[in-house]
Amino acid sequence: MKLKDFTINSKQDVVDFFIYVMRDLKVNFHPDDTFHSTINADTKEDTFTPEEADHLDAIVNECWTYCQANNLDICNVANEVFRMIYYTRNPQNNVKH
Repeated sequence: MKLKDFTINSKQDVVDFFIYVMRDLKVNFHPDDTFHSTINADTKEDTFTPEEADHLDAIVNECWTYCQANNLDICNVANEVFRMIYYTRNPQNNVKH
C-alpha cells in the first residue's frame, strides 16, 4: 500500500495525520501504540507490513515531538479527532486550532 507522507510542523499537521490514519486508513489507534501491533479485525492478520508500520511510527514520533515541544497533550488531540470522525460528517471543518 502506498502511504501518504507527512511533515509535522503544527497542530494542524498532527490533526491531519490522525484524520488520515483514522478515516482514510480506517485504523482506530492510540498514539502510545505501535502500528506493528495493528491487526485486521476480520482476518486477524497484520494491517501493515513492517516497512509501512515503521513509516507510520516515524510520523507518530514526529507528532509526539511536536506536541511535547508545544505543551500539547497528544492523547487529547487524538481523542478530539476520534470524536469528530465518529460524531460529525466533516472533521476537517471542526478541529480547534
